[in-house]
Amino acid sequence: MSSKLPQLCTISGQTVDRKRYSPSTYGGGRSVKGYFLIEEDIFASVQPPNRAAFEMIAQLPEGKRTKTWITVYCELDTFLAADDRQNIPPDIIIYECDEYEVHTVTHRRGRHLNHDVVLAVRKET
Repeated sequence: MSSKLPQLCTISGQTVDRKRYSPSTYGGGRSVKGYFLIEEDIFASVQPPNRAAFEMIAQLPEGKRTKTWITVYCELDTFLAADDRQNIPPDIIIYECDEYEVHTVTHRRGRHLNHDVVLAVRKET
């Protein structure tokens, strides 16, 4: 059964943009910083973190704890969190002209609604 999340987000009219960096590589013995691609108008529902997310945030170091957080509900596999083992940087969510770095992505699969719950922290510019 297909997900109804795009239909729900269309009703709310919310979209976000995604900035995805490619991993850094080595060329000629030097580190070459990866480039980024921006995908615009991804249907999503952006909300403040719920109680469970606040409990997780409370366990983080104070520098992260005091920043602004958002929760993004979107289609499965829309955003990536950082993966140090494979040298993959986290995606950046652009919402209301602010950039948020993806912290965690939780896949939720149900009978009628398959979606990701993305917890992201605002980047300091």
